[in-house]
Amino acid sequence: MNKRGDPWRSRGIVMVAVMLIGGCVLIGVGISNVQHAGQLRKRGVTVTATVVQDHGWGQYAVRVRYLTAAGRQHEGTLDTPRAAGSYPVGSPVTVVYDPASPSTVTLPGSGGSSGWPEIGVGAFLLLMLAALGGGDWLRSRQRRVRGAVAQQP
Repeated sequence: MNKRGDPWRSRGIVMVAVMLIGGCVLIGVGISNVQHAGQLRKRGVTVTATVVQDHGWGQYAVRVRYLTAAGRQHEGTLDTPRAAGSYPVGSPVTVVYDPASPSTVTLPGSGGSSGWPEIGVGAFLLLMLAALGGGDWLRSRQRRVRGAVAQQP
C-alpha cells in the first residue's frame, strides 16, 4: 500500500507504464518494419526458392531455400497470404530477398503494409493512455473548481 492506503494507485501506475512502454515499442517496431519493407522493394533481389518445410513456422509461414546472386545457398522463413499447407514441400515459389541480410525473404509485392498494424496498435495504446490521463486531469480540475466555489462566502 502507498501512503494514502490505496493499492489501486500503484497498480494504475504500473498499467500506465506498461501502456506507455508497449505503445512506444510497437510504434518503433512498426516504423522499422515499414522502412525495411521499403528497402526490400528498392534493393530486393527476386529468385525462385524451394519450399523445404510447410509446418512448424506458423499457420501462414513456410521455410524456403534459395540461391543468392552470389551463388550462396540460404534459407528463410516466408510469410504467406494463404495457409502454409497450400505450399507443399518441394514446390517452387518466387521470392525477394534482402542482399544485405539474405535470410530475410518475402513474396514479391508484399511487405508494403508490414509494420502498419504495429504502428496502429501502438498509437491506439498511446491515445488510450492520453484519453485516460486527460479524463483524470479534467476530474481533478473540476474538484478544484468546486472546492474553490464552495469556499467562497
